[in-house]
Amino acid sequence: LLLSLGLMSFECMESLIYYFEFHHVTKVELQYTNNMTFPAVTICNMNKYRRTALEIRDLATVGPFIGIVDAETYALQNEHLYPKAWVDWVKNHDLKAESKMKKDNRDFSNFVKRVGHQVDHMIVNCEWRGRKCDKSQFSHTFTHLGNCYTFNRGSLDGKVYTSSKPGE
Repeated sequence: LLLSLGLMSFECMESLIYYFEFHHVTKVELQYTNNMTFPAVTICNMNKYRRTALEIRDLATVGPFIGIVDAETYALQNEHLYPKAWVDWVKNHDLKAESKMKKDNRDFSNFVKRVGHQVDHMIVNCEWRGRKCDKSQFSHTFTHLGNCYTFNRGSLDGKVYTSSKPGE
């Protein structure tokens, strides 16, 4: 009986020691490739619209929907957020009367594309493999942030940039 108890204690102790050594098995599989697809990079500006691009007609027709102008009084909201000269310029116009003028068919996507931030204003410097990028390498996308531009989105033929080394 004493021999069995001693053998059991020895086995329990061996099992506990083995458990607390935290043995683990890791299977690693390496794959080498000559080219990796460079990820798409999207750039958006948190300010949806450029104040300097807004026209009086925009403020009168779209202003109430984007929170710049009060929908009932057609008064500028949050005047303290804008430069005084611009606020004075807006106040010199009758937005309510302007809103009742003949409405042309304005497309909101055209408005966002025109008044939103443009790629050449957002990209300060871009290089791909030592050569300057140009705005033709960025594709335009509308999002909840307004105009966004994606580098390496892929063209209609599925062509995307690849990289052979990290950082290249």
